[in-house]
Amino acid sequence: PKSNEPNYDRQLKWIIGVIVAIFLIIAIAVLIRNSNTGFKYGGLKFEQIKYGEIDLYSTNVPMYDGAGKRVKDLTVDFRLDPRELQDMRVLLGMDNEIKINTDELVYVSVDPRMEKCEDSGISVINLGGLFLKKAGVNTKISSRNESHAEKEAVPYVTCETHPNNTVIMFQPTKETGIYELDVNCYQFRYEDCEVLEVTERFQMLILEQYMKNLNGN
Repeated sequence: PKSNEPNYDRQLKWIIGVIVAIFLIIAIAVLIRNSNTGFKYGGLKFEQIKYGEIDLYSTNVPMYDGAGKRVKDLTVDFRLDPRELQDMRVLLGMDNEIKINTDELVYVSVDPRMEKCEDSGISVINLGGLFLKKAGVNTKISSRNESHAEKEAVPYVTCETHPNNTVIMFQPTKETGIYELDVNCYQFRYEDCEVLEVTERFQMLILEQYMKNLNGN
């Protein structure tokens, strides 16, 4: 007579098979996810990484000495995917290049209305204190509003007051874009507190320009 008792060996094998299948599905999902985190843009390779709860888009920019020897890599991190900012309006001069006077201080001149924007602080720090500083550019925070400058104990700087310095001025408007108003004068126009967007687009423009010059394009 056949036994009515359950076949525990068969059940155990089935459970083990299910567990193995689940682990395989998870492993494949992780591999697919990791394979999609890297991309090339602007002549550079980017990796999407996690820094705590923050997603960053990180790239290493090759740096060379006067003899053409690669001496180090400059790590640059973006909060936003640079590919999503490429359609932002950018109006530069005749040569369509960003030129920064590195012989003098570069002023990042904020607007008092930026204080209500959540990402304004980190945007200004990333641009002046990290990105440009890493590239060997001396920067100083200033204000384009005289009374605000006095209140915050920072220099009052506009393109008119400091024509020999490169000045980057923030201006809230109804559009977001980058405009070269004159030699050494760049205006960051931002709509709806898109301060981070316009700042990171400017940084990416500099990197794209650097890589094109490096590759002789």
